[in-house]
This record gives sequence, structure tokens and C-alpha cells, in this order.
Amino acid sequence: MRQAGRYMSAFRQYSDKYPFRERSETPSMAVELSLQCHRAYKMDGIIMFSDILTPLPVLGIDFDVVKGIGPVISTEAKTEEDVAKLADPSTVDFDETLPFIREILGTLSKEAEEADTSLIGFVGAPFTLAAYTIEGKSSKHCLDTKKMMMD
Repeated sequence: MRQAGRYMSAFRQYSDKYPFRERSETPSMAVELSLQCHRAYKMDGIIMFSDILTPLPVLGIDFDVVKGIGPVISTEAKTEEDVAKLADPSTVDFDETLPFIREILGTLSKEAEEADTSLIGFVGAPFTLAAYTIEGKSSKHCLDTKKMMMD
């Protein structure tokens, strides 16, 4: 369902004009993109338009989602020294640093309740976030990540 939007003209109007992170971090756009498939096809749920890497910038890890390539991490995190430079997640107030998430979820929750349907969100597990960060992009084999784990 989440991928179906890519094939919709209304969805592409956003993706042709705005970069991914702007679409996913701007509540009005993220809500609209989340609702498009549900409105058009009466799917059995609403999937929040977002990305599993959304929390990374708060930790000091910059990324972008490049059209035709996918996520690209620009922050080096290949050594223990690199990792030590990143923010400690236990000290981060994610509510304060990612306020758009609460706003998007609040609006979509109301929409889902009114439509008597489910709201589905997703998040990256710690290993997935670490692998993207260490590899710098999507990787089938995560060789740098495995090497770092073994060192």
C-alpha cells in the first residue's frame, strides 16, 4: 500500500516538486501523501508517509533520499571514534527535536478513527539504522557493518 502512491499522478506531483525529507517532515504534505491511497482505493488502512531513517539527524547523522537511488548517509560512521561523536540517544528529547512526528500522527489518528480504519507506522530497528549509517546507503550484505561488529 505504501508503495502504491508512487504510481499515482497526485503523489508524483509532490515528488517531482519537493525533496523526500521535505515531504516527510512537513505535516501537511506527509498527511496528504499518507491519505492519498486510502482515499483513492479505500485500502484497509492508512500508512504514515515517512522513512525509517527519520530519527538519524537528531543524532548528528545527516541523510537524504535520492530519487532513483534511495537513502544516502553523508555522515561518516565507520569507526568507534566516528560513533563517539554522535549524540547519545538517551539524552535526546525526540518529542522536542522531531515535533512534526507527533503532529502527523495526531492528524492521521483522527483521520483513521473517522474512517474506521487502521493507522500503520513503521520504524527502523537499531541494527537497520546502524547498518544504513555505517554503509552510507542501502546494502544487501552490510560488510562494513559486520566488519565493525567484529573489530
